[in-house]
Order: sequence, then C-alpha cells, then structure tokens
Amino acid sequence: MSNIDLMRCPLRETAKTAPTDIWDDSYAFNELKYAIENGAVGRQPIRGIVRNLMLPNPDK
Repeated sequence: MSNIDLMRCPLRETAKTAPTDIWDDSYAFNELKYAIENGAVGRQPIRGIVRNLMLPNPDK
C-alpha cells in the first residue's frame, strides 16, 4: 500500500472527520497496527477473549 493510499483510507478519513474516537477490536497484530497508524486510539478489550488469554498466565 502506498503512502497516498494510506492518506485516503476510510479509517483515516473517519478518524479525522468524526466527533468520536475509533477503537479496534481485533487481536491480529497487523490489524491493530493498521488501525493505530490510521487514527484509532486503542483496542477495545473483549472480556471473554481477555479472560481466556489471562487464565494460563494469571501473574502477567
């Protein structure tokens, strides 16, 4: 994807023009990276997935 494509992507346009924050709900690293690079402010935790990730490592 070129820099021109990134400047015109729908996510970036929404982040610039909408009066709300954009949150990503994916656990895929490449999708989260794309979202943050294009205006998302963070990741929305999904309780069941977070719980399943934490069960094997409760101390982390």
